[in-house]
Amino acid sequence: MKYLRFFIVFVFFIVMVLYINSTGSKEYDEENKVMENNVSFKGFVIDVKQSNNHAFGIISLKLTESSVKEFKDSLKNGIYPYRLQGSLAELYTIIPDGINYGDSVSLKSTERNSHFYYVKTRQKSEGYIWVVTEPEDIEFVKNNTIFTQ
Repeated sequence: MKYLRFFIVFVFFIVMVLYINSTGSKEYDEENKVMENNVSFKGFVIDVKQSNNHAFGIISLKLTESSVKEFKDSLKNGIYPYRLQGSLAELYTIIPDGINYGDSVSLKSTERNSHFYYVKTRQKSEGYIWVVTEPEDIEFVKNNTIFTQ
């Protein structure tokens, strides 16, 4: 009898986890559809600022290629993970370990990813981009951006 209670609680827990996961995935996908805007760019790292919220931060870039001259759109709930103005760009994301001045970064918003090339070690890595919704991260961007508000 006590095993039946345990089994029922276990099944209920599994059902709740699956429900919450599916609901969260749908919300995440809806939130990030705004990045299907064909923004892409490449550049070299000129500065890296890391927040105290895990490894989130700002990677400032000197652009070598860009599909748009300027990108500064705003969202109702959150901010885009990138901003471009003239020959400069910022990427708001998890700072990859070992990224330094002069390393190369490329981004394709529709694919929701970024690629990093470490000049000194000649290694490549990939990161993911998403709409920034954490209030602490948004505040960090507002206080540390190279662009005027």
